[in-house]
Amino acid sequence: MSLAISIPLALGRFKRLPRRTGEVWQGGIVRFPMWVDNQTDPEGPPFRPTGVLWVSLRTGLVHLDLAKEGEHGASDLALAAFLEFGLKWAKGLEGRPSRVDVRDTSVREALAAPLAMLDTEVTLVDDLPAVREALHSLEAQATGERLPGLLESPGMSVDRLRAFATAAAAFF
Repeated sequence: MSLAISIPLALGRFKRLPRRTGEVWQGGIVRFPMWVDNQTDPEGPPFRPTGVLWVSLRTGLVHLDLAKEGEHGASDLALAAFLEFGLKWAKGLEGRPSRVDVRDTSVREALAAPLAMLDTEVTLVDDLPAVREALHSLEAQATGERLPGLLESPGMSVDRLRAFATAAAAFF
């Protein structure tokens, strides 16, 4: 689902929501953990879609928006999905955040100027645990189970994974 109104109009409506001190949302552009069929080429290989995911840390509400097929999630989609999250779930969220955590500098740049007018801080962080947990939940719902990541296996480290990848590349 995409924003049904223009960004300036959505910003005006979003600004009317009460600003909740201490409210933090995490999010940004993500690759979703499930494979989908290629709609434009039925004979083509399945792919993992990209899009935007936002999570309210206080309420646990999650909002996602997929990028159009063949496009990667863009920072303008991040802003549109952010505003849509706040407007669509205004009642459950009870307002807008005072801080937004993102990992991607392009998302930070897309959000910083519009949200500065709303007195909302956009912070660049190394990890988004709420987003990671939401993606794990999506994977479990889509597949019926959640498979552990490569670095979650017992005894696995970044160095071992790097050595394996180097050996695989050399073998290939």
